[in-house]
Amino acid sequence: KEKKSNSKSVGCSHSVRANVQAVLSLLKCHHPCLCNSRVLAHKASPSESNSSPSSSSVNGEELSELLQALQEELRLMSLEQDELRRQVESSVSEEERRDLRREQERLLLKMERKGEQISKLHKHKCQIMKLRKEAKSRPNSGNKERGSSRSRPARAVKDQPGERRKRNLRLLKDMKALQASLRT
Repeated sequence: KEKKSNSKSVGCSHSVRANVQAVLSLLKCHHPCLCNSRVLAHKASPSESNSSPSSSSVNGEELSELLQALQEELRLMSLEQDELRRQVESSVSEEERRDLRREQERLLLKMERKGEQISKLHKHKCQIMKLRKEAKSRPNSGNKERGSSRSRPARAVKDQPGERRKRNLRLLKDMKALQASLRT
């Protein structure tokens, strides 16, 4: 079911950035005609992704674009739901009305799943923003006085053992859940 494109690996990854890219890819395959054109047009070359100053800022941008694409897809589904409602009202045949109502129910279920995806992604994005804010607000334990040559050891003091690993694992699990919901 998974596709290979441009010699990129499609296996499991423990990188949040790679998982965001996988979610974008799934979304494009899911309903390409409904995806936001900015997301479809955005393709980062390997040189762009390696030269970015902070992968977390890129993740934030990608998550925002993905969130916008999902919201646009939900908006279009809503328009389709309105059109189905009009067709039901104008339908003469009872059989046609039943078929249209079944289609409405199927579309409503899709919209509910899309809403859940948006909610999960929004929660994930807020979690990333919170982690960034926490990282910025931590005291630099004298890095300014010591200079840049000693900034590495100060970082080890900031995080408690296992804390960062747990946060990253939580983010990874959220991203995997989002991928699974997009595959359905």
